[in-house]
Amino acid sequence: MSFTPAMRTRLSIYALALVTFLTVFLFIQPSFLDSFSTTPVINRFTRSNTHYYAPPFQPSYLNVAVASMFPFHEDVYLPIVQQMESVLDPHGGRVQVYSPIPLQYGFQEIVDALELSREDIINPEEFMPALQSTQFGVPIDLVLLGTCEYDFRQWGKEMLAIWDTRPEDEKFEVACVGHNVSDVHFWREDLAGWAQRGVLRILAISEHVEQAYHDLLQDLGDQSRSADVGFEYVRTGVYVPILDLPLRKHRPNSRGVISQAVVQGFFDPDRRDYKRLFNELIKVILESPRIWGYQEYPERTGSFDAILDSSLPPFQLNLIGGGYLEVPPILKNVVRIHESLDYPEFYALMEQMDIVLPAFASNTYFDNVASSTVAMAIECNVPLLVTRRFRESYNYANDERVVVTRPQGLSEIEAIKLFRTHHFSPSPGDLPQYVDDVNRMLSDGWNRPMKGFETLKSEVSSRNEDVVRKMLSGE
Repeated sequence: MSFTPAMRTRLSIYALALVTFLTVFLFIQPSFLDSFSTTPVINRFTRSNTHYYAPPFQPSYLNVAVASMFPFHEDVYLPIVQQMESVLDPHGGRVQVYSPIPLQYGFQEIVDALELSREDIINPEEFMPALQSTQFGVPIDLVLLGTCEYDFRQWGKEMLAIWDTRPEDEKFEVACVGHNVSDVHFWREDLAGWAQRGVLRILAISEHVEQAYHDLLQDLGDQSRSADVGFEYVRTGVYVPILDLPLRKHRPNSRGVISQAVVQGFFDPDRRDYKRLFNELIKVILESPRIWGYQEYPERTGSFDAILDSSLPPFQLNLIGGGYLEVPPILKNVVRIHESLDYPEFYALMEQMDIVLPAFASNTYFDNVASSTVAMAIECNVPLLVTRRFRESYNYANDERVVVTRPQGLSEIEAIKLFRTHHFSPSPGDLPQYVDDVNRMLSDGWNRPMKGFETLKSEVSSRNEDVVRKMLSGE
């Protein structure tokens, strides 16, 4: 059968009409629209009629205030701000930071380079007036305090009063970043007040600290024996603040030997065991100075002098932090102190290191406090020399891609000596398990590829985003 031009024209018109009808019919079906997994959102701040499509996740809180009076910890809570803004952006949400300005130690340069906050940071004195009235023209519905232990002491009672006077449909959620569980006594009254209202969330920067907060809250709940206290309903989470620094892709050390080790943190002997490190260094260098790149100990100078033409570069222990620390004169050429560095200088120096030594002086950093050293080492792509106990506490760093594991019976300095000599001779009586662990440590080596760090950081970032989504949705 042949079709005339007129018939073909009519068939084309019928086909177009049928396609149009089916398209309209399908689009008005709810199930079909749902299959796109998108939802129209109106920007509540501009009140514009512009619609844009967002993923299925729907935040309960769109107007967030991140506030702190503490002059530090911006490197902890501003990464949270960055991810909050990223998650809220498709939904028309906004985040405002209230923090002491200018930021300490040149951190504004890092904020600008990494775009950690889209809005200009505002003086914290403006936080309370905004909470009492509006922010961006609408009431604040979520508050994140940068340091629980400090900021609740500054604002806790006033925040409670504001919360109590707000109408039921304008209450706000409260979250805070907890750094030291042992300091809860500083804000115990505020903790109880917010627990009673059922709107508090505590974020820890490591898994063991979250567990410590969880256990404490359960203990407080058992002790209270009161139905209206609510300690057991305080939510906890882990947010590991690792910055996405624009680091070099290849480690500067091409000599294959550990020559630059670093201990980072305030120069407090209760935090880092400097005395033990110094004594061990003196002992091992006196025993075998050439292994460490130094001349025989000369009585006349009273200090170790480097061998200028040694095939092994001299070992140096870098101490980065602040405060007073007395270094034995014999180590004046071995130990380098870098005090009160700005953040850009700090990151540039850390990037040059071969290995990070936590050197914890007590159990505190395994139980109640999270050391910033761990996150800083990972964000600077420098491996940490640690024990299995360390890995069990800092679960996010429990990964061969970023740590070198030594047995507890082998100190940091002894481990570095073995890496410099590439030789291990078991002593009579050494446990087979210990010998196996040392041999495995040496076999695995101390250097870690950059790709492993970058992959782990991506995984941590993904988990962090999940925590942010839960916080913004009230889960």
